[in-house]
Amino acid sequence: MSAAWRAARLFSARFALLLCIGAGAGDAQVTDDPLEPTITHENSFPLAPPDRSSPAATLDAFLSHSAAGNAALRNGDPPDTVIGHFSRADATIDPGAVAASDARIARTEAALLLYEILVRAGLPPRDRIPGGDGTEDLPESWRIPQTEFAIQRQPEGPLTGEYLIGPLPLAEMRRAYERVAHLPVPAGVEPGSYRIYQTRPNLTSGLDWMPVLPEGLTRPVAQNALWKWLALGAALLAVAAGLWLVWRILARFAGRGVVVGLLLSLAVALAALWLDRFMTDVIGLRFTARSLLSHLFLGVAFLALVGIAVFALEWLAIALAANPLVRRRGVSPHLLRLVMRVLSLTVAIFIIVEATDYLGLNIAPVIAGLGVGGLAMALAARPTLENMIGGFILFADRPVAIGEFCRFGGETGTVEDIGLRSTRVRRLDDRVVTIPNANFSQMEIMNDTRIHRRLYNARLGLRFETTSAQIESLTAALDAMLRGHERVLEDRLHTAFETFGDHALVVEIFAYIDAIDWLDFKAVRADLNLRVLAGVGRAGSAFAFPTRTVHLGRDSGMPEPDGTGSGGRSAEA
Repeated sequence: MSAAWRAARLFSARFALLLCIGAGAGDAQVTDDPLEPTITHENSFPLAPPDRSSPAATLDAFLSHSAAGNAALRNGDPPDTVIGHFSRADATIDPGAVAASDARIARTEAALLLYEILVRAGLPPRDRIPGGDGTEDLPESWRIPQTEFAIQRQPEGPLTGEYLIGPLPLAEMRRAYERVAHLPVPAGVEPGSYRIYQTRPNLTSGLDWMPVLPEGLTRPVAQNALWKWLALGAALLAVAAGLWLVWRILARFAGRGVVVGLLLSLAVALAALWLDRFMTDVIGLRFTARSLLSHLFLGVAFLALVGIAVFALEWLAIALAANPLVRRRGVSPHLLRLVMRVLSLTVAIFIIVEATDYLGLNIAPVIAGLGVGGLAMALAARPTLENMIGGFILFADRPVAIGEFCRFGGETGTVEDIGLRSTRVRRLDDRVVTIPNANFSQMEIMNDTRIHRRLYNARLGLRFETTSAQIESLTAALDAMLRGHERVLEDRLHTAFETFGDHALVVEIFAYIDAIDWLDFKAVRADLNLRVLAGVGRAGSAFAFPTRTVHLGRDSGMPEPDGTGSGGRSAEA
């Protein structure tokens, strides 16, 4: 008996849906029973779209292809045959009614559910369905009696003007079926195969071990057969054992660094995706359990993808920092790591947003809340943002680097760390000073580590009693002493009588010392100072110190009226 003939028998009685699915073209059959709709025969060419020109034509197409799909499923026909029938039935359903992460499986379930509901609800005669009597005056929408389903004309899109069933969310279809599942099927009409769909493996897997399973394993648990939960549990244990083994192998041969985190994140992502496919495409877990677990597995996969991005960028920063070409160009490893961290945060946010959209989670209220509170958060975080920008300026301009000795704001010390918010400097007294980056980037910073030589510039103040011959002798001696010193560079070295000061005759010494380290420079400078002091003594001069000459005189006072001074004596006296 052919599948088409079995499908035709499904609607041969009262309250049934008469189906005529033939192998060749033929005229529509009409019954005299007012409760049985007439099912028109469509073009048998496999690629021809179903007739959706009216509510009656759409309903006929759905019922005929759903009946053929149910018959093929109950008789164990090849999965391609079953899916082919339900795919054509799905073409009559509004896609918005079955939106899901796996639309193909969801639409097959929707077709099964709708068929089960219509079998129990019954349909009016075909001539009472718009378009069934040949009239061209068709409504925009027609609701199927005794149901919440409507057949609506499409106002726009590629199917403009055609009629589709829905929209009605898949979850509501499931609830509607649960409310009518207890109702009897009219005599002589075989029920649909939704229960078979619940208990057997997924259609695309090609597996069908239902005949050999004990009856206890097929009883429903949370709307799914018990054997499906046992199979999923075994798969979870196998995946957990595999991930543990991968972690042990990586920890043994690669340590616990960035590479291990990257490879382990990749393994977790692949394991989560495999579990989702195994649950959906092999064992065929259904309904709310499948939806929740699919969201869980895909969420884990997306989180693992975030880990992959973070570890990959961290590994890239380490590789670039170790690259000789990058090091020769003076790119700071800390800047590379900071840039990669910011990039990792950006990528993580992008992946999370895409994940919520893929999983169908509505984050519009969250985004709206962030928009409302964004201004307040920005104002509250203004100092932090200023410090972050200051940190980027320090990394970009590179006035100092970690380990360099510098002077800033009256302080002196070695830079120990330049973070995202602040910079830490260890002063000469071994105390650590933490300066906000916003302040540090605006200071005048003198970097003593990057100098090639240090300046020795002394101005000697000699007493005014020093003669010109002594000054000439002293400058010549100091010049010879400096040129003969092993740490003094002859470039631009000079010693000369500079000027007449307020309290001294000023002799200037200008010389560069071959010293970079601050303490080394201080030691050389001390040695030069001692030699200069000895040279001044040998020249017969001495250092001046501020002096003031005071001339004392006697004041005769104010004159008296008689011409004498206030304190003076008269001539007679």
